[in-house]
Amino acid sequence: MYLETFGPEVCDVGVEAGFVPDPEQELFLDLLFAIGPDGKSVSFENGLIGPRQNLKTGTIKLAELGWLFVTEEPLIIHSAHELDMTESAFNDLRELIENAPDLARHLDRTIGNVDTPGIKTGNGKASIFIRTAKGQRLQIKYKARTRTGGRGLTGNKLVLDEAFALTPAMVGSVYPTLSAVPDPQVLLASSAGLLESSFLRSVRDRGRAGGDPRLLWMEYADDVAKYGRCRLPNCDHAKPPNSPPGCALDDETRWARFMTALGRRITPQTIRDMRRSMPVAEFAREFMVWWEDPPEGDDAGVLDLQAWGRLRDPEVVAPSRVVATVAVAADRSRASVALAGAGPAGKTLVLTRTGAGTAWVVPALMRIRAKGVEVAEVSLREATQAAVLKPALKAARMEYHPLTATEEGQACATFVNAVNVDGSIVHVGADAGEDAEALTRAMRNSTTRFVSQVEQWDLRDPAVDICPVVAASAAVYRWQVAPPPPPPPSPVGVPVESVRDQYDGMGFPAVDDLQF
Repeated sequence: MYLETFGPEVCDVGVEAGFVPDPEQELFLDLLFAIGPDGKSVSFENGLIGPRQNLKTGTIKLAELGWLFVTEEPLIIHSAHELDMTESAFNDLRELIENAPDLARHLDRTIGNVDTPGIKTGNGKASIFIRTAKGQRLQIKYKARTRTGGRGLTGNKLVLDEAFALTPAMVGSVYPTLSAVPDPQVLLASSAGLLESSFLRSVRDRGRAGGDPRLLWMEYADDVAKYGRCRLPNCDHAKPPNSPPGCALDDETRWARFMTALGRRITPQTIRDMRRSMPVAEFAREFMVWWEDPPEGDDAGVLDLQAWGRLRDPEVVAPSRVVATVAVAADRSRASVALAGAGPAGKTLVLTRTGAGTAWVVPALMRIRAKGVEVAEVSLREATQAAVLKPALKAARMEYHPLTATEEGQACATFVNAVNVDGSIVHVGADAGEDAEALTRAMRNSTTRFVSQVEQWDLRDPAVDICPVVAASAAVYRWQVAPPPPPPPSPVGVPVESVRDQYDGMGFPAVDDLQF
C-alpha cells in the first residue's frame, strides 16, 4: 500500500523529453515511484520482463529521467552485461536530455566542455551530471558488469539491464553494499531467462507467487500455463512456410496479448520477419518470452552440475600441447570444439568453444597453432555431420583421428566418471555468452543410453544440442588414452602463461562459470 506516487510527474518529464509513455509503462512507473507512510519507496526490487523492443528500454529511460529530475537522486548506476549495451543506453538518455531545452539547462556546466556540458566519457566509462536548482550535483553513471562480480555498482538507484546474465556472485557482491543507502532501489529489466539465469528465475518465482511486500514484479509474456504451447504435442516450431499447424510462435492473437508495442511502434509484419529470420529458440525467448527453465528437480541430465562447478580453476596454467575434438549439430547450425591437455596435479584440462555454423572451426584451430600451441590431434566422428570439415582439415594439413562408436562410448563413460566421481578434470570458467550458454544447456540436458551394454550420449532428440559435452568428453578421453609426450621444461626466468593469456583472442576458453 502506498500513500502517493511520483509516477505522473515522471511521465510528464518523459513527455517534455519527447518520450510519451505507453499505458503499461505508466503503470510500472506509478508503482516504481510509489511512496509509503515512511516517506520512502514502497519497493526495493523491481522486475520488468517483456518482449524485445516493446517496453523495457523505454521504461528504464523514463525511470532514470524521473530519478534525475523528479526525485533528484544523488547517484544512479546503470549497468548492462556488455559494454556496447551500456554505451547505447548512455547515448539514448543523453540525446533525450540534450534535445529537451528545459532539461538540458540543468546539465552541470562545470563538467565537460562548452559543447558537451555535464557529459563525461572515456576509458569505457560514461556519466551524465545534473545540477539542481539548489545547487546539488546529481550523477548517472554507466558501467558494464564484469565476470568478477558487481563491485563498484553502489548507488541510490541501481539499474541492472539484461538481468538474465546476472550471476549469484554478482548479486552477492552488490546487494549488500546497498544496505547503507537511505532509500535504495534495484530495477531488474530483462527478456526471458536462460537456463543459467538462476538468480533472475528466483526473483521471478517470488514475483509470480506474490506476497513479497518489497518486490514489484511486472511480466509481459505468452501465458503458456493458460493457453498451452502448441496444438501438436511434439511441435518443432519450424519457421514459415513450414510451420506446423497450430504453432504458438505464429499465433498473432497470442502476440497481441503481451507485445505491448504491437500496433504502436511495431507492426505485425516486423514480428513475422523476425520469426522467419531468427533461430527458433531465440525468437521464442526474445519475443514470446518463453523462459528456458531447467527440468523439474534439475536432475534430468546425468552430469553432477555441482561437482562440475567445484572443478573450476580460472588460473590454471595453459598447456603447450593439446588434442582437439569437433562435434557438429545434426543440422550443421552450430559446431563445438573441445581442447584437452595437461592440467594441475595430473588432471586433464578441458576447454570448449561453440559457434554458429562450421566455417570457423578450422581457422580457430589454425590460430591456436599459430600461437605456438601444438595441436597434436584433431578427432571427429566420420559418421556424423562433423565429416563436412574433413576437406578443410586436409587443406590446413591437420591430421584427424576418426572416432569410432566404441571410442565415443568409452569417452562418455570416462567423462561422466571424471565429473561425478573422481574429479580428474579441470576447467577454467568463462563470461556469460553464447559459448557459456551452449555448454550450460548441454551439461543440464546430457543424457545417456545403452547400446549393446555400452553407455553412449543420447543424440536422438535433434532439439537438444549437447555437442559441447560430446566434444569435451571425446577430447578428454583421447588425451587420457594417448597423450603426447610431455613438453621440455620452460627455461628459467620465462613466465608461464595462464590459459586466459595464452588463448586471448582465440575464442578459448569458453566453459561456463556455473553458479549454484
